[in-house]
Amino acid sequence: MLTNVIAVAIENKRLVKKQIAREYEMQLAKEMQRKLIPDQLPLSNRFEVAMIYEPHFEVGGDFLDVVQVDETRFLFSVADIAGKGLAAAMLMANFEAAFRVLVERTHSNDEFIQALNHAVNRITRGDSYITFFVAQFNTEKNKLKYVNAGHVAPILILNANQPLEKRQIVRLDKRCPILGFFRQLPKVGVHEIFIPCQHQAFFGLNDTVAARSAIRTEANFFTVDGGHTWREYGFNR
Repeated sequence: MLTNVIAVAIENKRLVKKQIAREYEMQLAKEMQRKLIPDQLPLSNRFEVAMIYEPHFEVGGDFLDVVQVDETRFLFSVADIAGKGLAAAMLMANFEAAFRVLVERTHSNDEFIQALNHAVNRITRGDSYITFFVAQFNTEKNKLKYVNAGHVAPILILNANQPLEKRQIVRLDKRCPILGFFRQLPKVGVHEIFIPCQHQAFFGLNDTVAARSAIRTEANFFTVDGGHTWREYGFNR
């Protein structure tokens, strides 16, 4: 009888230690994740940009950023790594570092994506992958060039200043392979869209972002059909 009580006490102590370690790991992951989400966004007199981020249960593995490349070009990007927790947060921190370096060093979208894919493959050793969407908006030419590497399709809303029935939803879903599986991507598809004034684009991080959405009158974001936590950012022309 005493042996059983001791065994139960030892097991309970082990489980408590395991739970404490897990909570500590999740706290570290939350802190790392927080640092991957920008607290300031670039300002421009040509468009407005805003962001909402709400992690769903376990955190780690999400990335989004807005980078001003020069006076007329802005880079919008979102990414999601397979897996959650501290390991995913650490991998995404490495991804963010590679992303920042390559934004400054590469000159074409194709070169940028290939170099980023190589970095992800090296970081994960081919054991994991990252879905990634990046769009470069040129405020002079009103053009949006984008590459979608297996990410949930962002949404472009045409005629955003018109009544709901006159708006048109375009999904930016022309994709290339996800990042990390191949040492070199077989093909990178760079697509270009002309964006006149009064249009909106939304970049979501998960698959609950649906085309059926209700635009809030004074905001750049929209409600999402689906029953899951969602997170995104968008810009308004």
